[in-house]
Amino acid sequence: MTSIFYLSLIILAVLIGTASIMYFYFSADIFADILKRPLKMISGGMLAINLGIFLIAYITLESNKGVQVDFVGIPLSTAFYILYFVGAFMIIFGSRKFSRRDQ
Repeated sequence: MTSIFYLSLIILAVLIGTASIMYFYFSADIFADILKRPLKMISGGMLAINLGIFLIAYITLESNKGVQVDFVGIPLSTAFYILYFVGAFMIIFGSRKFSRRDQ
């Protein structure tokens, strides 16, 4: 029962985080066109990481019940790593637009 409570709290935190990321993504339109694209890329990366965390919470919940979660014979936890790396690279590429290079 305790593990289900902790996983419920994780899922609640991820849902709140997803709501705030989506708000950030849609409110990026108020910035100048130069900043809009990097901010949307950063928030998209944050969303991908957040969805990966939501996925791993689901996998943990199912594995506590004794269910093996696979997708076409591949463990679904692989999708967590893919989402995490994609999100991290989106954040890196979005934040590189903010760096200043002196010539």
